[in-house]
Amino acid sequence: MKIKVLIAHFSLSFLCGFPVLAQETDSPAETKKTMAILSMDSEVANLSAQKAGDILRLEAEKLGIYEIMDKYDVKYLVEQNNINVDNCFGKICLVDAGKSLKVETMLTGSIEEYANGTNITLRLIDVNKGKIIKTVTKEYTRNHNYMQIMIEIALKDLMGIENNVAVEEAIKKKVNVPDIKSPEDEIPRLRSDGPRMGLTMLTGEAANIFQKPTSEGGYDAVPVMFQFGYQFETTYLSSGNFQALFEFLPMVTGLDQGLFIPSFTILNGLRFNKQGFEFAFGPTVSLGQKEYGYYDANGNWQLQAHWAETEEDPIANPNPFPIEKRMDSRGHYTLLPGFLFAAGYTIRSGNLNMPINAFVIPNRHGLRFGISMGFNATKKTSKY
Repeated sequence: MKIKVLIAHFSLSFLCGFPVLAQETDSPAETKKTMAILSMDSEVANLSAQKAGDILRLEAEKLGIYEIMDKYDVKYLVEQNNINVDNCFGKICLVDAGKSLKVETMLTGSIEEYANGTNITLRLIDVNKGKIIKTVTKEYTRNHNYMQIMIEIALKDLMGIENNVAVEEAIKKKVNVPDIKSPEDEIPRLRSDGPRMGLTMLTGEAANIFQKPTSEGGYDAVPVMFQFGYQFETTYLSSGNFQALFEFLPMVTGLDQGLFIPSFTILNGLRFNKQGFEFAFGPTVSLGQKEYGYYDANGNWQLQAHWAETEEDPIANPNPFPIEKRMDSRGHYTLLPGFLFAAGYTIRSGNLNMPINAFVIPNRHGLRFGISMGFNATKKTSKY
């Protein structure tokens, strides 16, 4: 490029008697390095790689440091040279593209979003040397309204241009770290609260009474019953892989046989979060029927009032058989306490937890045991 410079020689004109008005000279102007921008790798919803690249190109043109190739020229040469620019974000691909576009530098980058923030990375590549000249990574708050400002600040930082500190601080991602946790503290706390359903079975004398006809104080039922309810739990101690908790289980048993037997259980549980194993123990109480009576000489159960009803003179002939109180469908409703022992394992599939538990309730009239299962969709990342 030539620039005409007029140099007035007033002294020579004065001495020679004629004017020498001007002299034409050539002076080279300062040239800018050429740059091309294809796109930016974007993981932001509603912001394509091409659109992100257009924003980056606009901000680069504003700075005026490089001679930016027009996007339409880029598109034309890409089509003419059959350059595949899809996913062309790496150094090797960009160097090859830069040589085809005949530019000295290439500018690219990426935008990533996560829970509460946005990461923007920009890379400046020397095409002739085939290497990355400079890289900058910036962290911001997650806000799509500030996307162009975020790119502008990152680009100025890459080019060594001072940014507006107030604006940068306003959109910068703030990270608060109250304390340092050990790897054990980061183990997600397993939760098993949710609906419960299963089977329970009676054994011994209790099973025999249950199967007898109602005329004999039984329930005319099978001593294997379906039960369902819900488990509530609260943690009172959690450390690494271990947690201690209280579990509360209201249940209803026997509806499958026309019976309504409510119960409530409070358990003290110990659980291993990583392995999914747990065991628990605690009191349980159910609502049942009991009545006073006796076993006669033939071993048949009779209500206490039966002696007075069948003897001609019950006062002269008092009942010689011991009176006791036992389960009887003809009796009054009362609370039946017990103590429950349980062990279980939780099957995990993604965010779905499926606890399976086996339990036993010892009693002098026979064991009661069973198995139950449940489910919940609590996120495994929950710790509290």
